[in-house]
Amino acid sequence: MPSIALATLIFGTTFVVIRAVLVSAGPWSLLADRFLVAALLGAGALVVLRQRPTREEWRWGLILGVIAAAMQVTNTIGLETTTASKSAFICAGYIALVPVVALIAMRQLPHRMELAAAAVALLGTGLLTVRWPLERIVAGDLWTLGTALSAALSIVATKMAVQNGRSLVLVVVQASVVALVCSAGAALSGEGFSMHGLGPWMGTLYLGTFASLGAFALAAHGQRATSPVAASVVFGMEPLVATLLGALALGERLGAAQALGAALMLGAGWVIAWDSRRRREMIAALLPGAAQAETQAVA
Repeated sequence: MPSIALATLIFGTTFVVIRAVLVSAGPWSLLADRFLVAALLGAGALVVLRQRPTREEWRWGLILGVIAAAMQVTNTIGLETTTASKSAFICAGYIALVPVVALIAMRQLPHRMELAAAAVALLGTGLLTVRWPLERIVAGDLWTLGTALSAALSIVATKMAVQNGRSLVLVVVQASVVALVCSAGAALSGEGFSMHGLGPWMGTLYLGTFASLGAFALAAHGQRATSPVAASVVFGMEPLVATLLGALALGERLGAAQALGAALMLGAGWVIAWDSRRRREMIAALLPGAAQAETQAVA
């Protein structure tokens, strides 16, 4: 759980960075450069660690890469015309989708406390990000709906992949697939790979190292011991992180609704952590030595 929380903290900074870089680059070229950086650095790390993907890791890495490419493309294109706050809220829709996807793909019924926490987190996200009166629907909002579905698929697929795969290896294969897909998109769309100014390049470097290779590896590692629904609630803290960073760095003020939304999201996160610990302790008391097995299966 701590590694997922740290990954979420890093993910929460990407909304502002992506919008800043998009001023000087197209969405395809940004994504191609971002994940190429992640793939190259990750491949270098695997060489140093003397790790090579197994056939199963190649298969899951390719699946995760296709899903991640869909998620990143729809999110980045969406941010061209929608606001960061609306994007954050629509993306958070994956919190409601994950239980359904987990039930279909894993035949896994979520715990009642997890469902309650997910509902509270989604409500908190709405209070935190939605502005009244509601803004009109734009094309970017529809693209971002695709991001929410892709994110739900990614969380469940990652849980299935890390049960028999190494986190870093899976992330490197995944990043390589995304880089190839987005490079093809940049070439076919006519965007090319031009980017002007030191700022955009620094932003891309940050996105490639910390927000792609580092955060994705942390998230995958954390999902070994966390159920998909619980992970989705923690990942749902992204807009909270983005809002708090805006308040600290830009002096933006939180209204009463936003403050309530932030409190609900933090409460949902606390419930998930408490419920996971409670169930591990119950299993340990009933079956000594089984807590570790439970952690590896479903937290």
